[in-house]
Amino acid sequence: MGWFLFDEVLSPQEMSGIALGIGGILLVIMMKKGRPVGLEGRNYLVGILFGLGGAIGQVANLVTAKYALISGYSALSATWIRTFVAVVIMWGIAIAMGRARRTIVACSAPDVGRWLFLGAFIGPALGVWLSMVAVQNANVGIASTLMALPPVLLIVYEGVVLRRPVGLQAIVGTCMAFGGVALLFLH
Repeated sequence: MGWFLFDEVLSPQEMSGIALGIGGILLVIMMKKGRPVGLEGRNYLVGILFGLGGAIGQVANLVTAKYALISGYSALSATWIRTFVAVVIMWGIAIAMGRARRTIVACSAPDVGRWLFLGAFIGPALGVWLSMVAVQNANVGIASTLMALPPVLLIVYEGVVLRRPVGLQAIVGTCMAFGGVALLFLH
């Protein structure tokens, strides 16, 4: 879509880096650990469909943001606007579903508020702002590939920080993804 909409052209090295990175990510997320309890049949299919919808939403997000950002609009301002719109929509959904009070009670529970604040700062604030800077300054394909790395980074966290054993498939996938990223940075 970056090529079609923004005339972004990737070099063979960049395409190889993206392919290697996505291949590594796929290898990591396809690890056979079994499905969590309760995610059988229809529930699993619903989860997959919502995940696909989220992926389509992310693509639409990057493409529409790129239109504003290529004309020099501030990535920080774009993040503020996107966050404001998201808050209004999400609270509207919570109210429509009758979950607003339940959400407020959950957020005010002891020890929950500070973790929610920290998570909101790191993800929706800092993470989204940095993703807007990435889309503003790099090809959409490269930026979106780098933004797809959380499963791989979690494998590193699990193995190095938590000292949990990780399988060979996870190690190979992580090395592939980091190799793909290295190709992108070496260009």
